Amino acid sequence: MKTFRPEDVDLAASAGPAHGFAAAPGRDAPVTRSAASLVSADGGLRSGVWESGPGAAVYRFSVDEWAYILEGEATVTAAGTTHALRAGDVFYTPAGQEMTWNVAAHVRKVWVHRRPPIIGRIRRKLARMTGRSR
Repeated sequence: MKTFRPEDVDLAASAGPAHGFAAAPGRDAPVTRSAASLVSADGGLRSGVWESGPGAAVYRFSVDEWAYILEGEATVTAAGTTHALRAGDVFYTPAGQEMTWNVAAHVRKVWVHRRPPIIGRIRRKLARMTGRSR
């Protein structure tokens, strides 16, 4: 068994964003930091900590994400629905889902990323290529 304590993760010392994580550039893009703390032997499952300062950004993950908000608040719009996330909330986002995060002050979360099975990745890629999305 491997463990980590989110409060012990030093994001200032992290080398960069987590695998599959990227924000589209923008005028008010927030400063974000992320570090993977646990990685499965095959690399298909990863967990870590992410934080963001104030601003707005659009994200599209290539992985499924489950996350727990440790502190702060954010308004997240995904699939046409806006969600107010705050400390104590847990959420799931499927791979390929586009989300707009609006952070007023600061937010910090623990995340778990799962690389989807190859069949799901192929279906999503074909849907993007043909202009169909789910």
